[in-house]
Amino acid sequence: MNNKLVIFDYDGVLIDSEYFGCKLWVDELLKYCNITLEQMYGYTGRCGTQIIKDISKDFNCTIPDGFLEHVEKITEEKLESKAVAVKGVMETLPLIKNKMCIASGSKPSRLLQCINVLKMNKFFDINYNVFSATLVEHGKPAPDIFLYSAKNMGFNPKDCIVVEDSPVGVKAGKAAGMYVVGFNGASHATEKRKKELIDAGCDVIIEDFTKLIEILK
Repeated sequence: MNNKLVIFDYDGVLIDSEYFGCKLWVDELLKYCNITLEQMYGYTGRCGTQIIKDISKDFNCTIPDGFLEHVEKITEEKLESKAVAVKGVMETLPLIKNKMCIASGSKPSRLLQCINVLKMNKFFDINYNVFSATLVEHGKPAPDIFLYSAKNMGFNPKDCIVVEDSPVGVKAGKAAGMYVVGFNGASHATEKRKKELIDAGCDVIIEDFTKLIEILK
């Protein structure tokens, strides 16, 4: 399997940020709509602009211009001190012999910040193998970001293994024709999310990041 490209989602897969990030979004969104943390989890995996569009429609509310920039600024400020890697990630990444990259809905500046804070820059370079959905026309669940990543890394989609924690991410990986590992091992993991990943079509589920090595073998 060393000739396969491993494509990681970032939030909720490499960085344990989904609870933190969703809670921050909810705190700010409550000024405009009555959304719960559980409901917010349903929007994970999408890019920020798509999340705002979807919530505005689903909750019939008006979210003002500048909201996304405001939330992103607060998030980046807090991540400087609160960013933590998902359990098992830093022990596992050095053991992976495959080429790796990140394909995330987060914007490049936040990806760069978190990679540096968590000292993942020995594995991921923003100018080489880190790809943001801002680079493509359609975010997840469209396959664009995964296809873009595979092309830029020089791999056929069928030779790619996606690791995703969100149902829309799983759907995007499958739409790209890739093998998809559903990951349900970060702090926001639940039995409900596990079922959602399976229903979305992932090929296998892991709840311990270190188990990825067995799959790659």
